[in-house]
Amino acid sequence: MKKNLIKRTFLFALCTIMTLNLTACGYGSAGKAYLKEQISQTMKEQAKKEKEKDKQVEQSESKTDEMEAETDEVQTETEEVIESTPESTDEQVIEISQTDLQNIQNIREQVTAMQQLNTGLMERIYNCYADENNATASVSDIANYAYEYMDEIQATYDMIYNFSSDYSSTDLVNTYKATMDYFLQIYDTYNNLYQVGLTNYEVISTLEAGNADSVGTNEEIVSSEFDKKKAMVEALQQISYPAFMELPMVELVENYSNYLYAYRELYKGYQLDDLLRQNSALNTLDALQVQVVNAAEQFDADVRMQCVAMYNRMNETLNPLGQEILDAVDRLEVNMPTSRFTYQNQELSPEIDWSYMGTIFPALYNSLDYVISMSAICEQGACDVLIEAEIEGFSQKYSQKVTLDREITRLYIKPTLLSDLKLSSQKNTQLKISVTNLDNNKIIIQDTKTITLMSLYDLSLSNEENGMHPFINTLAWVTPEADEIKALKRLAIEEIVELSKNYEYWVETDEGAVNAALMTGIVGYQPGNLQNLVLQEYYVRIQALAIQCAMSDAGIAYNMSAYSSSDFAKALQRVVPPAETINSKSGVCIETALVMASALQSANMHCMLVFPPGHCQVAVEIWETGEYLLIETTCLPVTNSNYKDAVVYLSKEEWAEKLTNTNYIIDCNMAPYLDLTPIYY
Repeated sequence: MKKNLIKRTFLFALCTIMTLNLTACGYGSAGKAYLKEQISQTMKEQAKKEKEKDKQVEQSESKTDEMEAETDEVQTETEEVIESTPESTDEQVIEISQTDLQNIQNIREQVTAMQQLNTGLMERIYNCYADENNATASVSDIANYAYEYMDEIQATYDMIYNFSSDYSSTDLVNTYKATMDYFLQIYDTYNNLYQVGLTNYEVISTLEAGNADSVGTNEEIVSSEFDKKKAMVEALQQISYPAFMELPMVELVENYSNYLYAYRELYKGYQLDDLLRQNSALNTLDALQVQVVNAAEQFDADVRMQCVAMYNRMNETLNPLGQEILDAVDRLEVNMPTSRFTYQNQELSPEIDWSYMGTIFPALYNSLDYVISMSAICEQGACDVLIEAEIEGFSQKYSQKVTLDREITRLYIKPTLLSDLKLSSQKNTQLKISVTNLDNNKIIIQDTKTITLMSLYDLSLSNEENGMHPFINTLAWVTPEADEIKALKRLAIEEIVELSKNYEYWVETDEGAVNAALMTGIVGYQPGNLQNLVLQEYYVRIQALAIQCAMSDAGIAYNMSAYSSSDFAKALQRVVPPAETINSKSGVCIETALVMASALQSANMHCMLVFPPGHCQVAVEIWETGEYLLIETTCLPVTNSNYKDAVVYLSKEEWAEKLTNTNYIIDCNMAPYLDLTPIYY
């Protein structure tokens, strides 16, 4: 397994930001310069007062709340007028005072100007996303434009609210209210676009800083990368973002945080001249890179989705409302009654898009982000919906009440598994989903999809399931908490007592010379202050051998079936979990290796799965020394003739030669950071 470690490390530093697909919106080399120029031009004041950003956002939210409260007050006044005023008909002639006549003329000017502003904003959104390969605008263009006119929109709202009016007719009051609603929603739309753009800019700037090149020796490069990634995670955690962008932001932070553990192990590998640690850490970084890229691409997709949603709101809701206001003004000026504004009579009608996974590998369920991905919005205002989902015979029923509003809500749905799964073979089942509008009890979605559930034992040898190397998925079968593993360790205690009697290692203590080799339990790396390498190696060897003997005592035999695909067409390997290997008393090499790895992990010992061609073995570290024992779990049952081959010490030179002809190696300690935890014990 020969690797140029420096080049590999550079690759991790350079790949992430490139995979964001941001060049489509002006974030290439020219786009970055343009972004900085735009930010300095239209957000200069905001950049200078970065420390006051939270305060500004708070004031903006407070003002929005105030505007909404004022609108509610006007709505109450409107309803009172409506109750006391007969409904207008086309035959009626209404009288408009000179004061109100001047007001409605002012409204025409402001709404007309606002429509022109909306056209400019919509053009920028369109030019950013309509043709991603030839974008002539960036997300920063959108945000800058929105930011530039927010104060003007707010001032217009305040002016209309403070009109001196005679309120001479219901039609006039309705027009005033519609105009205030119009500008309130416009302000909200512009503010959302500004917040999305600002968050996007800060995320991109943070990722760029965290992915700058590092130079030096392998150890220096990894140390530098660790420091930059740590600073990047801390910076991402400090970014303020609108509530509707929480999901992609949380995903970014979590995935980049996982990077730190792999870099820490890689750095330790260089310190200890530990080739196993180096190779497994690099493999982990490869896998984490896939997750980081997915999270970054999802963030980019969410930015696009929010911008496009605001475009649709202006195009389909706000611009028609603006035109209705202009039509009403035209009629009022000639003393003609107006019709009701259509938005006032609109029913809350949520719009929901969803997708689902058509094939599920149960053993990898914990590594899935979702089974159902959903995006939802309600342009008419706040609306409560009930979402229910269930995978028949596989999951419990998922049920959640969600409040939708004028921003897109993203949901990842993954129903909780049933406690007792019986999936010894592949089968088709039904994914049922329903979404109900709780405001009117109407069904929005009620659908059933056929999905494929693979067997609990199916390990995919393709990287199509999660984009990672297929051997890394075996970590989902390591089950240190299984009852059968705990029972195996208890059986190993009997073996370790007998095995340690045959070995003597005398050390001097205050009480005199004692045999330090005598052991009475599976104690892992205890005592913690043990410094003698010979004794350390013995402690680890005798515990591993005791576990192997316990497997033999339990009647587990090595099944000589080749470690190969059980379904070549689907690239599947059948792997039973350790509990079933123990209960069935038989296992192929990967299954017996998983039993050993689970038992070692249960004792808090550091082990790795090693994959030579067509085979699987276990490596266990001798304390934290960078020295390892190789465990061959195919030596079952253990006999006087093969026990010396079950656990052997390899020098670093021997490991280097072995790794040259090894397909893959993965650290079992990395399972939690790759979300490859088991679904069963």
